[in-house]
Amino acid sequence: MVSGAIRAGQRALLPLPAGPREVTVETIEVRRRRRGHAAEGEEAALYLAGVTAADLPRSLGGGGAVLDTEPLRGLEITEV
Repeated sequence: MVSGAIRAGQRALLPLPAGPREVTVETIEVRRRRRGHAAEGEEAALYLAGVTAADLPRSLGGGGAVLDTEPLRGLEITEV
């Protein structure tokens, strides 16, 4: 978290390369433990509802299109 806090159930705006997408924070994990919130300074994994595989950037790989994680690094979601 860069600033503020985020909690499970909160609506947020995810700035994807194809355009912003409104999502809902379903679950939060901090240090591989499920929590209901994450605060400023914590590194957290967010499980989001409202975004599908079709919304995420892809690149060509050996077996077809694969998820391209590079454009997603460092994305900062904001509260709606």
